[in-house]
Amino acid sequence: MELIAQPEQARLYYAQKLTKMKTNKSHEVCTCCLMRDRCIFGELPEEELKRRVHALRYDPGQMVFHEGNPAFGLYVVYEGKVKLFKRASNGRRQILQIVGPAGLLGEEALRENSTYLSSAQALTETKLFFIARSDMSDLLRNASVMRRLLRYLLQRLHRTEELLLATRHGSAEERLARLLLSLAQEYGRPFNGQILIELELTQTELAEMLGLTREAINKHLNTFRKAGALGYHERHMLIDQTSLERLLDTGPISASRSLAQAAES
Repeated sequence: MELIAQPEQARLYYAQKLTKMKTNKSHEVCTCCLMRDRCIFGELPEEELKRRVHALRYDPGQMVFHEGNPAFGLYVVYEGKVKLFKRASNGRRQILQIVGPAGLLGEEALRENSTYLSSAQALTETKLFFIARSDMSDLLRNASVMRRLLRYLLQRLHRTEELLLATRHGSAEERLARLLLSLAQEYGRPFNGQILIELELTQTELAEMLGLTREAINKHLNTFRKAGALGYHERHMLIDQTSLERLLDTGPISASRSLAQAAES
């Protein structure tokens, strides 16, 4: 793990990181208007954003920050998706959430002398806006920023609670079905009468979201596929919402039931 313990070392690290990764700052920030209705900084004047915001690009799999690093700034996702995760004492990873456009990373930076409580890693090609903690105090004096920040944090808390309730009760098969329905609601779009989940998640990542093994995820995904509840399109999952919801109403999909459904069709 890339843990930076000393404040001076951390400041140098982030300064080098910004130097290496910063893109055309003025051009990138100007395009922020495309999501101003959702961004917590959306009502700020453009000149204010240009002075305080750094635009960064990350490749799939690239780390944004590590758990335990000093929290020297806040990130806003502009494009792409980032996963937040923690490591248990046994080394296993637990994915806490997936953050998409207009989402925040590193809210710990709002507190003085804090560290990041989880690690962040880009799932896709990702563009982030970085605001240094030294600039946050001025921005938080703006009433619109505080109002939008509070609304965002409350909404995320609500989504997190719903996901925990959905994926921590019932059989492994039911928990996976609820997770797929939740991902479809947040990241899905209609496609040929089904829902295409616009995330490329591996079986290992699904397992890390549910606290299951990859083998268990593989088994239940195959069950969903044989029952007609799951398919794939260009590495994206394609789900039949009605079939998954029926599973949750009637219990586990048995092999015999899957064959019976196939015979009826």
